[in-house]
Amino acid sequence: MSTSVLTIDIQQDQISSAILSQGLKGIRIVETACSPMVEMAEADVPFQAVKKTLIPLLEKLGQGYDRCVISLPLSCFFFRTLDLPFKNRKKISQILSLELERYLPWPVEDVISDFCLLPKNSKDAFETTMAGVASIQTGHLEQFKTIFSECGVHPDVITAGSGYGSALVYAGTADPDAFCLFAHVEPLLASVYAVRWGELVFTRTVSFDADHPVPSITKNLIHTVLSVNEMFTNPLELKEIVLSGTVSFLPTLVAETEKELAMPVRVFDMLIGAQRLPIPESVSEDPPDVIWNAIAMGVNEIKGVETFNFSRQVSDLALFYQENKSSILVSAVLSFFLFLAWTLNPMVQMNRMERQIEQLDTRIVRVFKSCFPDVTTIVDPVHQMQLKVAALTEKKNLAVFDGYPLCIDVLNEISNSLPPSLDIVFSRFVRAENNLIVTGSAAQFNTIDKMKNHFKNIALFKEVDIHSASMDKKDKRVTFNLKIVL
Repeated sequence: MSTSVLTIDIQQDQISSAILSQGLKGIRIVETACSPMVEMAEADVPFQAVKKTLIPLLEKLGQGYDRCVISLPLSCFFFRTLDLPFKNRKKISQILSLELERYLPWPVEDVISDFCLLPKNSKDAFETTMAGVASIQTGHLEQFKTIFSECGVHPDVITAGSGYGSALVYAGTADPDAFCLFAHVEPLLASVYAVRWGELVFTRTVSFDADHPVPSITKNLIHTVLSVNEMFTNPLELKEIVLSGTVSFLPTLVAETEKELAMPVRVFDMLIGAQRLPIPESVSEDPPDVIWNAIAMGVNEIKGVETFNFSRQVSDLALFYQENKSSILVSAVLSFFLFLAWTLNPMVQMNRMERQIEQLDTRIVRVFKSCFPDVTTIVDPVHQMQLKVAALTEKKNLAVFDGYPLCIDVLNEISNSLPPSLDIVFSRFVRAENNLIVTGSAAQFNTIDKMKNHFKNIALFKEVDIHSASMDKKDKRVTFNLKIVL
């Protein structure tokens, strides 16, 4: 789907206009028009002349456009480049009037201002940023808006003119490491733009001597270079000067400036600056220099280049995004990582649990091999161990009933038959096939007799004899030796 943009460039002595469209084939110039400013004798000539010139121009172009961009003469504006204490657009908007108050030639309450950030020229600063600021008297701006409304046009963007759009196009194509000047010359007025790192870091308007325009403009160019280099801690050498404008002496100005300043000076070519933008044969036959800025304004609008905008016809959503852009981006990044963590967490947990299961399986197999080293094929160690334990338990029970009890069962019977009150200590337990030799010590001789009587009640013992019993003089205890027949 194509998008069309109407641009109106209000100059001091004429108004130029263009309609540009963007489609699958890129940017295309649809129509251009130019009309000299109507001469009037009234006191409010500047505004009424604009109205009477603009109405027939709009009738010629028609209403076939989606967005409208209008530029006002640069003489209506006050420009300043400021080093601000914030990087956030919302905070800058809140303190901008305070920063400008000491520089403005008008009361701050009678002024409306806008700014464009210069991030490339303040990239080394962590807490501050540079911004180009433009201000216009509210009364003048409202008068222009009233004229536009009476003419039936409702601009989406009201910005600076006098070559400002062309300067932005040139800045986007200039050497990013160079310091250059772009100057737009109209009758009795020159607009000078300083370009560094592909940004317009300085803007000024100067009046020149009509009788000696070339020396006057050259002098102001030199003053601009000195002013710009004072703004930065790392001054650069001027590399190139580009001139544009509607004055007849422009070729002479190019030659004389190049000779005077001993550096390359050339005329701005919008076709080259906009990547060879084609101009169809059906457009106006007005001189290209007259409509260059109108075309440049449309190119900037289509490409989304940041410009001054005094129309304030910005949606609440767009304004909120501009003022809170950094916070929104941070929130979006954090939300993305939170969503990513929430999505990946189950997979991480499953992977961790699988590793734990593998470790437990390895430990189970290791325990199984230590208990049953004769088993070489291990498929399900838990089930196989359960079967082995059940088999051993069954074998133990069978051994008790068959007259061949296990040693552990014999010791269990001995432990259960003796009461805790008897002071007896067993020191040796020797098991033969059919008998058992038990050696130990007791507190008294009758304790041994009581032990023997308790042993006779054990079903596993067929016969219990005391082989020996004697008093140990050193320990003062009776040592004994029992033989038990199983």
